[in-house]
Amino acid sequence: QARDAIAQLSSLLRGALAGSSAQATLRDELAWLERYLDLQRLRFEDRLDVDLDIHPDTVDARVPSFLLQPLVENAFKHGVARVSRQGHVTICAQRDGDRLVLDVLDNGPGLANVGGDGSGGAAPSIGLGVTTTRDRLGRLYGDAATLDLTDRADGVGVRARVVIPFQTVAPPVHV
Repeated sequence: QARDAIAQLSSLLRGALAGSSAQATLRDELAWLERYLDLQRLRFEDRLDVDLDIHPDTVDARVPSFLLQPLVENAFKHGVARVSRQGHVTICAQRDGDRLVLDVLDNGPGLANVGGDGSGGAAPSIGLGVTTTRDRLGRLYGDAATLDLTDRADGVGVRARVVIPFQTVAPPVHV
């Protein structure tokens, strides 16, 4: 298992170094994220389910590189790792007109139980990953982008939702 973890970490780092551009396609972002998820599957063993619900018309959308990883990491750190039951993370992508909507959902204790001291009931603190991601989105898209953290409608866990303009790489123009 240690050899598998080292191999996955090496692959993850190679992917991070190779994909150092500011933007990628969602397809590339998901391929990189899959390597990160493989590491988490080793960590959580049989206590983790990950579902990808990616609408096919979104995979060629341009997204900031490493957009999803901090949100998924939060789902593990503040969600899955804090419950004794089976952990569940869902990553969704869909198009809503001229916007790309990305959701990361977990089945953790929810925002009210992620207070600064971990005792629950305190106002949730916004960590570095979310703050940095919001700042990046603001620099890239201005007011056209949002990142919201909310308790899930079903009352179990948190939903991180990113909404950005839907853009694809323009096909080459032949003259």
